Amino acid sequence: MQATPSLSVHSLSYVPYTVYALIDPLDGTTRYVGITNNLPRRIIEHLSLRGSNLLLKAWIAALAVKGYIPVVKVMDICPRREIAALKEACYIAANSETVYNLAA
Repeated sequence: MQATPSLSVHSLSYVPYTVYALIDPLDGTTRYVGITNNLPRRIIEHLSLRGSNLLLKAWIAALAVKGYIPVVKVMDICPRREIAALKEACYIAANSETVYNLAA
């Protein structure tokens, strides 16, 4: 009888972290950079105007009035949150003049 290989819960539940940008569809400006382990859910949260970032919510609401939504661009996919956070910080710094990130 052959042994069945065991699977760990960790190997089944691995989800990478996505570093993403929200870009203004009218002028191509990067307005927000974030990280998430569930991009569809996070985009819905942004479009639902959830969260405490008032500048970001005002920008998304202003786009909606004009019939637009932000363009979502995947900047990077990382195996660990720590790596994603470092990359997020770099993208925020590179766009510090235009992003509505609270940490910018």
